[in-house]
Amino acid sequence: MIRFLLASDTSGHTAGYYVVAQGLRDAGMEVIALGHSEPAGVADAALQEDVDFIGYRISDRDPVALISVLRAAMAERDISQLPIVVGGIVRKSVIPSLKEMGVIGVFGPGSRLPDIAAFVFAHKAAAPMESDPASEVSPESPPSAGGRDARSS
Repeated sequence: MIRFLLASDTSGHTAGYYVVAQGLRDAGMEVIALGHSEPAGVADAALQEDVDFIGYRISDRDPVALISVLRAAMAERDISQLPIVVGGIVRKSVIPSLKEMGVIGVFGPGSRLPDIAAFVFAHKAAAPMESDPASEVSPESPPSAGGRDARSS
């Protein structure tokens, strides 16, 4: 079973966060919902929980700065190999920088839960982990037609 740590940069605007957590659980993953946590806390929890993935929902902070601090905290704990998936409000222009930092997927508002789950399952099976340009959904992208998505109602 895939163990997926899900954290957030803020304690507010959580509807989408909980929809994604439940969607990944419904898909058969064990989701550790950490809630609002700073990068060092995310790295600590990832190590303690022995997770397969880190998911960081970003709403209010600079994604590049936040992931940079997370990657440094992961390196200090010798867990740099863990793949990171980012969700939330991420400008399309920063996605290449996130990918260079080892983020394997970025899912913005309107991303479909089945697509997110399929992406995680595919990357769990893949070796070595590689990024997927198809996961680059920005806030400017229209939501997918049909299916449950990660937008808050």
